[in-house]
Amino acid sequence: MVSVVDIDEQSSIISMDDFLQAPSFVTLLASFSILSLHSSTFEVLLPHLADSPSNVGGMDLPCGLLNTIITIVKAVAAVGVFYALPKFSAQLDILSVYRKISIAFPCIYTLIPFFAMLATISGAPPTSWGVFSTFAVLAKELFAEIAHVLAILLAFSASPNATSAGTSIGLLGLSNLFKALAVGVSGLSYFLSDAYSVVAINATLWALLAVLAFVGTSINLKLREAPLVGQDIPAELLRWSSVFDAESDSEAEV
Repeated sequence: MVSVVDIDEQSSIISMDDFLQAPSFVTLLASFSILSLHSSTFEVLLPHLADSPSNVGGMDLPCGLLNTIITIVKAVAAVGVFYALPKFSAQLDILSVYRKISIAFPCIYTLIPFFAMLATISGAPPTSWGVFSTFAVLAKELFAEIAHVLAILLAFSASPNATSAGTSIGLLGLSNLFKALAVGVSGLSYFLSDAYSVVAINATLWALLAVLAFVGTSINLKLREAPLVGQDIPAELLRWSSVFDAESDSEAEV
């Protein structure tokens, strides 16, 4: 293939305003923001939820070992991302994997308090429930890390060149603003702890996490793997070049 390109012609550059006016990218930004919000909120609330016993909807993890458990979980999750992500991407497209993983979050936030109730009713020993909780945290961390990487890859696919890709990745950094809300949720829960029971506080926190994750899952249904020319990115912002097939003498525009 021989590409005929005018080297003096300016490359396609999508500005920040152009990205923010593209419906597909705004949807991706909203999805990534919700993902960062509920993931960060869970991590901030983890010391409280982990230290609570199962009979009040907690995870019954020893607070003294929590830092060690989290370190091990994050290390295992990082290794899991390294080996699992290429396999998932090879079998399914990025958007499909991203949508499937997003479904796991509301399930995790719902099943943990549900199984905590079952553990209390059945009289399961705290050790067994603690082991289950550890695997639940591991699953959440693994899925969250994979989802973050996939969201970045989707942002790359929305950019025609490296310069625009840097802009799109920088815009994803806006999601860090939502992480501050996680601290606010934690502070509010401690503020209300004197007025409400631990059971009510924990149930509200799990419900909040599940609702946020469900909203993110709903937004992901509207995502597209790549933006549409004209609808998302104006055609005049892109540079079109002629490509000739040396064997067939046919010409196409890319």
